[in-house]
Amino acid sequence: MSAERTAGAFGLADEELDRTRALILHAYFGLRCTRPGRAIGTHEIHDWIKTYYPDEEIPSDAVIQRTVVAAGLLHRGRGQPRNDSRGIVTEQAVPFLPVRRQAPRVPGRK
Repeated sequence: MSAERTAGAFGLADEELDRTRALILHAYFGLRCTRPGRAIGTHEIHDWIKTYYPDEEIPSDAVIQRTVVAAGLLHRGRGQPRNDSRGIVTEQAVPFLPVRRQAPRVPGRK
């Protein structure tokens, strides 16, 4: 027998696909039913596992990130904020400096 590791359909070798990584992929595809891939990050996967499998140990963010990247799945990149964490802009927000309109230049005048 050869000691070669063959990657599966998701870029993970059979030896690497343990219970934790399978749970992460299960959470990812559960979220994919309702969200686009660019909206799924480690926080969403963490919350999904906590909601649907409360007795399971929650994997670290690093393990979640490595699993999603190794599987080659579309995901929200590191450092990109979630939409729910962005501040709400109200209509009463004013710009820092008002824009002053200048009169158009007339050709031939100095």
